[in-house]
Amino acid sequence: MSVLAKILGRLIFCLGVMITVVGCVIGSTVGATSGTTMPGVTLMAVGAVIYWIGSTKACPQCSKRVKHAALECKHCGGDLSAREKAN
Repeated sequence: MSVLAKILGRLIFCLGVMITVVGCVIGSTVGATSGTTMPGVTLMAVGAVIYWIGSTKACPQCSKRVKHAALECKHCGGDLSAREKAN
């Protein structure tokens, strides 16, 4: 799931960048850029959030997001390595 979420997040972010650039080009010829770039900026934000969720995991003790490589939760100090060894 995390690899899929990271790939999906990157694709949505890149799509948002492309839509924003195209919106700026089209908007500059028409004279209104704010309305044409908003969908692209929104997609960039959604892509960034999906990527962040895919690159982290939830701590089983406190449910806060931590990096996948973490051995100890930075929020509660819970041991994350013991659970990974059991799986």
